[in-house]
Amino acid sequence: MPLQAPAKKTVPFSLSVPNPLRPPQCYRVEWDAAAIPPHVTLRGPRSLEVPGRGSRECKFTFSSLLEGRLSVPITFTSELAGEAYSYTLEAQTAPAEVLGRGMPSSWTLVASRRASGARSGCC
Repeated sequence: MPLQAPAKKTVPFSLSVPNPLRPPQCYRVEWDAAAIPPHVTLRGPRSLEVPGRGSRECKFTFSSLLEGRLSVPITFTSELAGEAYSYTLEAQTAPAEVLGRGMPSSWTLVASRRASGARSGCC
């Protein structure tokens, strides 16, 4: 599954998990956390309940502080049926968006003075 995102931005994505059997199934959701560098965050549920003869979207979020590429396998395993579905997240992180585009080129700092006088009960 290809995913493109700018650095320093959280991007949601989802994977569809089918259940061809009649009874509902609980899938264990796994990915190799050791394969993910410290500057990358991948979040999602650890289990997913899928109705019988249906499918369900499993929602994740991805973010990276640095630009680069990442490939992470995500596996959905059903203990009941002994079957598994595997996807590979192929993430490409672009440089972070530049703050201030469309903003004025000069800024004026306005600071208020602290009023002198008796302090109230806080601090």
